[in-house]
Amino acid sequence: MDLTTTFLTGPERAWFLSRLGLRLFRRLGRERGLARASSDLLRAALGARGMDQSPGRLVRHGGHVWAVPDLPPLDTGAFLDCLVSALGGFEAGPVTAILSLTARCPHRCPYCYVRQPPADTPEPSVALLARTVKDLADLGVRTFHLSGGEPALRSGDIAELLTQCRGRDLRFWLLTTGAGLTPERLRTLAAAGLDGVMIGLDHEDPAVTDGIKGTANAHATALRALGDARRVGLLAAVNAVISRPLLEQAAFFRFIDALGGHGAAFVNCYAPRPQGAELPPGLEPFTVEEHLRLHRLARRMSVGAGRGPLVYTPDVWEALRGCQGGRSFLYVDPAGDVRRCPFLSQSYGRIQDGDLAAILARLRADPDPETCAGHRLLSAALRRERP
Repeated sequence: MDLTTTFLTGPERAWFLSRLGLRLFRRLGRERGLARASSDLLRAALGARGMDQSPGRLVRHGGHVWAVPDLPPLDTGAFLDCLVSALGGFEAGPVTAILSLTARCPHRCPYCYVRQPPADTPEPSVALLARTVKDLADLGVRTFHLSGGEPALRSGDIAELLTQCRGRDLRFWLLTTGAGLTPERLRTLAAAGLDGVMIGLDHEDPAVTDGIKGTANAHATALRALGDARRVGLLAAVNAVISRPLLEQAAFFRFIDALGGHGAAFVNCYAPRPQGAELPPGLEPFTVEEHLRLHRLARRMSVGAGRGPLVYTPDVWEALRGCQGGRSFLYVDPAGDVRRCPFLSQSYGRIQDGDLAAILARLRADPDPETCAGHRLLSAALRRERP
């Protein structure tokens, strides 16, 4: 089953967004009255001026329309719920959760954020994960990124988890290097309810990719999984840690175009972050100007009505709006600790305790939440000069 991924552009995109706006206005009108609905939408429109990152095209796949992998499809009730919550006059809770199923992985990426739990720490069971998904869904989370380590090492458990979570209008993505994935396993996961895969792939040169991951054939494995995922009907995305040479415009555009040629509908670009291991040449942390360069390159690839993948990078976006860890998303590590973000250390409780509402309440009530060094650097710079 090869579900073709296409793009909505021009009048078709404008027509879709106008209908979405009308649906939102009707929903707000029913719940808040027409006067307040108009006021809320006007306030949101004015607040978005100068900060708009809406893409010039939208992704159509499997009967749905997507703008970003971190949110539900735009044509679903779940996405409308997210919009209504965001316009509620208060800070909405997380809508995306990254669930780490295992710390095991065949690769040794120097920027990996996974912290190895004690050797005697069991991996979260399917029952515990299913309960966590249900509880987080009750608290407003709509999209789940199943992560690792390499989560495909538990592909059978993932299929069982997806089967148990059917019928709740939730979206599930697999964050993977492609290791251990076969067409048969991907077909099973798609049938169980997986929406898409996010493949880790950092460069178009196989030698560079294999060197970063410390594993022979890592590049070929990622590309094979990307193609296989698309052929079984899954929406395909790439997570790329951008090395300094890719900040050159021609190299960046060539890389993104190549990923689109392999079937990626989205490319999420991340700046390198040190996680205790020494980063290789080209993957040192970016300067402010390099962050801004990546931001501009990503925007240039997404604002037009072209046919390439939609490209996103979070750092400048978050520096302008505030860190989204614990706000729009949260992270559950392989030991079950709930943290704001994979790059932050503070735990607010463990899913084994069984009280996600209390954990999220502690997280949101923290008067002095952590932020990473990169966010602090960018925020300070952008307070002085916005891009």
